[in-house]
Amino acid sequence: MTYDEAKREFPFTIVRPKDYKEAPIRSLGAIMNTLQQDTNEVTDQRMYFHDFYEHGENWMVVSQELNDSATKFLLGEIDGVSNEFSSRWETIAETTNLIAMYALGGKENHLYIQYKTKEQQVIDINLHGNISKEELIKLAKAYVPL
Repeated sequence: MTYDEAKREFPFTIVRPKDYKEAPIRSLGAIMNTLQQDTNEVTDQRMYFHDFYEHGENWMVVSQELNDSATKFLLGEIDGVSNEFSSRWETIAETTNLIAMYALGGKENHLYIQYKTKEQQVIDINLHGNISKEELIKLAKAYVPL
């Protein structure tokens, strides 16, 4: 679905890039339903928004989804949440509104951000691509204040 359709349908604010050197070549929303096999009843629904970037042989993907557990914790609806990162993850930034973790991969690098919006929602933003750590951080700064 398009950005405008996702903006209407998704229960979270989609974070848009500002002041990056190029615009995404494609943006789209996706809804993934988990169905119970015998009844075809939807048991879980996840909504993602993706921005795709390409520059020569370099590519990046930025994916967003609502972190339902962290949002419920923030609103006082549940008592706690936990995140576990293996030793390969490096903290890039940690503030009252976000945490950003970086991991060097084999063929691609990853930057994971949990971002609290002014609407009191926690959005998971995953950036990955075959670009350097520094360029991944520049791209992330177009989405959130690191």
